[in-house]
Amino acid sequence: MRHILLIPLLLCWQSVAAVGQTPALTGTVTDSLSGRPLAGVAVAIYHSNISTRTDATGEFRLDGVGTGEQLITFFQRGYRILAFRLRLDLEAGDDVFLGTIALARSRAVGYGGFVTDSATGQPVANVRVGVPDQDRWTSTDSSGRFDLRDLEGRMHTLVVQRIGYRSAAVSVDLTDTQDSWVELGRLSVAAVDATVLEDVTVTAEGRQSMVMPDFERLKRVGSGRFITARDIESLSVQTTSDVLRRLGGVYAGNGAQGCQYQIFIDGTRSSTGDVNMIQPHAIAGIEVYRGPASIPIRYQTPGNTGCGLVAIWTKDAANRGRP
Repeated sequence: MRHILLIPLLLCWQSVAAVGQTPALTGTVTDSLSGRPLAGVAVAIYHSNISTRTDATGEFRLDGVGTGEQLITFFQRGYRILAFRLRLDLEAGDDVFLGTIALARSRAVGYGGFVTDSATGQPVANVRVGVPDQDRWTSTDSSGRFDLRDLEGRMHTLVVQRIGYRSAAVSVDLTDTQDSWVELGRLSVAAVDATVLEDVTVTAEGRQSMVMPDFERLKRVGSGRFITARDIESLSVQTTSDVLRRLGGVYAGNGAQGCQYQIFIDGTRSSTGDVNMIQPHAIAGIEVYRGPASIPIRYQTPGNTGCGLVAIWTKDAANRGRP
């Protein structure tokens, strides 16, 4: 026997009357705008260990739900959390069909501001500003201005980076804002004191630093994903595309579907874009940049794609010129 319930408003009551013990809750979760089913939505009974996720068709089934008052929640990243209460009193074995539950997307929010020197108050240009966990990055202009758009309405960690200045991280809470745009005002960054240097250990590596310019510096700054020869040796892979997929989280090279990454080999843009022409054991390092905002200036050329860029450095190039 199946009961159909109308979905109530957030945290309101719905009662299903009968007699019994452990009904199962079923239904389908969709996107409120497109109507398409949502896979992987977390569906749970609050304060219990009863939970599941929607399948590829957006359907779910919660077994072993107790009778009485229950709070059911639906969570998917990028969507508003939905929760409502049910009062269940059903015959054993009955299923409660909740129908179609539509999740609304989190409202996109943007914000902007200015970056200034903490000592002089002057604007600082070419500062890299972004929200790492949402892969949103931009750079300040000559007036120190930056704008970031299409962010989720929740707590963010805003990262500010520039060579010659100390990196900074600022918490920005957009959870309760009703505005689509927020002005953050001025963010101050402190210049690094060049007269005070920490102890530095220098390890001679032939001419690798000349062949792989800024590799270690950019790796420390964290402006991209950096893969070393040691990282590659820890894998059991046959192709460079496998290395990129497992360690870089990207699909690049011939045969990759959708938007293509630009490929550079030993500092020169590849005309074929085939990463598998280089064997994994021959690679000294790989740089992976997602999106045009994160690509260093030395790689920026006309025709940069929106996907990003992969720079591969071979051991032959790294060893070239060594005695």
